[in-house]
Amino acid sequence: MVIGIGQMLGITVPVNFNYPYCAATFTDFWRRWHMTLSFWFRDYVYIPLGGSRKGRLRTVINLVIVWLLTALWHGSALNYLCWGGLAVGLLLLEKLIIRPDRFVHSWQKVLYRIFVLVCLPVLWLVFGLSPERAGKLLMIMFGMRGHAFWNLRAFFFLQNSWFYILTAVIFSMPVLARLQHHTGKTVRIIYGIFLVLASVLAVSFVVLEGYSPFIYTFF
Repeated sequence: MVIGIGQMLGITVPVNFNYPYCAATFTDFWRRWHMTLSFWFRDYVYIPLGGSRKGRLRTVINLVIVWLLTALWHGSALNYLCWGGLAVGLLLLEKLIIRPDRFVHSWQKVLYRIFVLVCLPVLWLVFGLSPERAGKLLMIMFGMRGHAFWNLRAFFFLQNSWFYILTAVIFSMPVLARLQHHTGKTVRIIYGIFLVLASVLAVSFVVLEGYSPFIYTFF
């Protein structure tokens, strides 16, 4: 939306998200997510501190500093600090212990990609809620506190929302972008019509939900 509005006003805005949910590792995910912020911290904090060129201990310290500043950039609330700590913890686990760059079998890469996709919603839950509330919901999500991991409510939710979930999965991958690049005018027209319909649907959801504050209002 920002890129499109910028082009309408004659302003070139850099790409800020590059299909992050296609990432195979946490490192790759953060290179694709909020890229302008990530690159700023990389160029003006991480690299000046020495990056990963001064040994393992210094690399760990530099990453912790960068993620502490990233958490504080979002706000001083405890949930942001917990989110930053969990995010850097997963990064260090990946870089120092798991080492996905050494995977030689396809099943290893697939399992690790699933692990990454399971951990990301946990990160967003910690990011958006107080630690106490996030902890309770996480226990419920993983079948603890007397709640079943799967029940009829979850089934009916998936049954009623399958179209939106499928649409989200498709748009999280560069499928349409590649299709548009390799095909002719007809597909581009169909794609444009689909975007218009999706925009109308999105606006209708906003109207039906009533008051919806800007996300950075809470930061």
